[in-house]
Amino acid sequence: MKQEAIDLQQHAVSALVELTSTQDEITFKAPTGSGKTYMMAEMMNRILSAAKNVIFLVSTLSKGDLSTQNYEKFVEYSAKGNFSELKPYLISSEIAGEERLFVSTDYNVYLCPEICTKKADG
Repeated sequence: MKQEAIDLQQHAVSALVELTSTQDEITFKAPTGSGKTYMMAEMMNRILSAAKNVIFLVSTLSKGDLSTQNYEKFVEYSAKGNFSELKPYLISSEIAGEERLFVSTDYNVYLCPEICTKKADG
């Protein structure tokens, strides 16, 4: 990757981290292929390095498998040591027999597929 692109990513992440001191919710938009997943992982890792009691919920509105893709990337980045603070957990959209969903509390980055944000019918 060119240094100019890396510098732009670093600038964007720094701006996002700064915004977290004044905003509870942040929407980050960037073109396809710009490194959004990597920048999101870096932003979360920076914040988690400074504040261990933070939890992130990453919700995707995509009908595709974007949550799983993000989860796999976060696991990869963490395993490589790039972002050692990330402890990702993919919330399963499959509902258990009694309509319950188990979510472990041992993680700090929760990825929620599009199905998790839908309201139940009726």
